[in-house]
Amino acid sequence: MKIRTYDPVLYRQLRLCLNGDFVSGESDQLTPAMRRGLLRSLDEARVGEPCGCGQPDCRSFRIAGATPTRDSRRVRFIVHGELSVICDEAGNLQRVEWLIQAPDPTRRHYEFTPEGCIERAICPFPF
Repeated sequence: MKIRTYDPVLYRQLRLCLNGDFVSGESDQLTPAMRRGLLRSLDEARVGEPCGCGQPDCRSFRIAGATPTRDSRRVRFIVHGELSVICDEAGNLQRVEWLIQAPDPTRRHYEFTPEGCIERAICPFPF
């Protein structure tokens, strides 16, 4: 089953993140090639084994046939909750980690940069 069918909200959230400026400074650098690969992989990847942690807000899963390696990259997105993907340098998805959280209009996201602390926009939740 593809991601779009498995979890349409997650699919829309990832697409919004990848098409916008919502990559966290805490992640590995998202290159233009990785971004293109992730957008392609988002439509092609098949959902494999779901996370078995038992948390009711966890929607994490592995991609069928993909195995993260030491060379894999983690890209974190600024969303309500936590969302990150593990992929290779070409942007081929290996794992999706999502702890969903209800949108909170009072929530803010700040990152520390060499220039000081800056506020970053949170990706809108795709209802």
